[in-house]
Amino acid sequence: MLATGVVRPRVGAEVRVGSQVSGIVEELNVTVGSHVEKGEVLARIDSRALASRRAQALAQVAVIEQDVARARIEKSRVERLVERQLVAASEVEDRRLDLASAEARLEKARRDAAVIDTDLSYTVIRAPITGTVASVTTQEGETVAASFTAPTFVTIIGDDALQLVALVDETDIGAVALGNRVTFSVEAYPADEFSGKVERIAPRGTIISGVVNYEVMIAIE
Repeated sequence: MLATGVVRPRVGAEVRVGSQVSGIVEELNVTVGSHVEKGEVLARIDSRALASRRAQALAQVAVIEQDVARARIEKSRVERLVERQLVAASEVEDRRLDLASAEARLEKARRDAAVIDTDLSYTVIRAPITGTVASVTTQEGETVAASFTAPTFVTIIGDDALQLVALVDETDIGAVALGNRVTFSVEAYPADEFSGKVERIAPRGTIISGVVNYEVMIAIE
């Protein structure tokens, strides 16, 4: 069976990588045409301000931990006094409320510190896929603002970006099945033969010059 088609980028093959935090770009490790591996560091944002905030948050956690420890000691002391009937029983409930309040403040402080830790991780921008850098839209020393949308640093096109879309007419489509092996050639390299396999068949046909054709998506190997 013979069919014509086009080679085009697959959906999701192009990924725009941005920053989720604002700051100065202190390091940019790629240029247009660079090949990157998934997880490779593309850029770094100045993290000194966030590091200072993290230190303050951890100090706050330490202070409140002491408050919790004191509240527990005070609660235990009052419970012993109540057992000896030296203070009113209502004092125990007051100390329990004090302890619960301190523990709630400690939990909030720890969550605040965790948020800063997450923001710190965002200062290192890594490649989400393996591919080739198609564009770079920032430079070292520039300030990026991520208050509303993540500004794009680089655009990466994945190594498996291309797929073949063949147009198969209605008289032949019945012989096409998922996983079928395919060989094809392209005008740019007429002497070479490439291979692939059928990965998807359009459920709805398209009428072209009075003939119903179905798009058959072929993964290129």
